Amino acid sequence: MATPLDPKQVISFEELLMSHVVQQGALTRLLVEKGIFTREEFLEMVRVVDLSRNHDPVSVIEWAEAYKIRVLNVAGPGESKTPRIYGKAVEFLRGIFTRKELLEMAIG
Repeated sequence: MATPLDPKQVISFEELLMSHVVQQGALTRLLVEKGIFTREEFLEMVRVVDLSRNHDPVSVIEWAEAYKIRVLNVAGPGESKTPRIYGKAVEFLRGIFTRKELLEMAIG
């Protein structure tokens, strides 16, 4: 049986992130084992963008629309391990959201 959490206990962001990763992995394995979808289908739904390579923001918009993505999980190395990554990530995300707004205005 689970032990009740102490509301005064504080956890770090790293611990919270690790918990999320473990939960996501367990849920994914369960859904694959139960035949809800195959591993290949799951990998099609997950999009990884490596900012060290050129990526087109429009392809991310198309992927998000195709899979009806409503929550975008942005993760990666920190600025201390990968200098200038924050700026690259902000620029890429702005490109996604700016283009999406422009596309929506053009479509009407």
